Amino acid sequence: SSGINAEYGEAKIDTREVVREGWLVKQGHVVKNWKKRYFKLVKEPVTEKDKDKAGVSLYYYKAKTNDSSKFAGFIKLKGAESKLYDTPRNETVIMITPSAQADPKQKIFLLKADPSVTNEPVENMREWAAAIAECSKI
Repeated sequence: SSGINAEYGEAKIDTREVVREGWLVKQGHVVKNWKKRYFKLVKEPVTEKDKDKAGVSLYYYKAKTNDSSKFAGFIKLKGAESKLYDTPRNETVIMITPSAQADPKQKIFLLKADPSVTNEPVENMREWAAAIAECSKI
């Protein structure tokens, strides 16, 4: 989304590359229920000014939107650990632990495809996991 940054009077162009996007469910951190969220795996542009922000993030939204500023949260993937595992209830879950540098609290994120609430088939979790693992090395 392009917009004008009124404070500085400069055009802000969104040059981020979306690697993958789709509906998944994520476990809440306070209330441990599963919430449907629209995820975008995004490569951030590298500029001299924002070198420390470069890398890949997994943004999540409450609704599918083209406005990239309306995210509900994001996970910094640089140096993150991600694991794919199957639960006893036959669900495939991705567990993401951000690096201590990206998140000093190292809050753990759990994501899964739930065909009853998302259009992502469970098999796609392997593709999501592979993309997340690949992007955490960038």
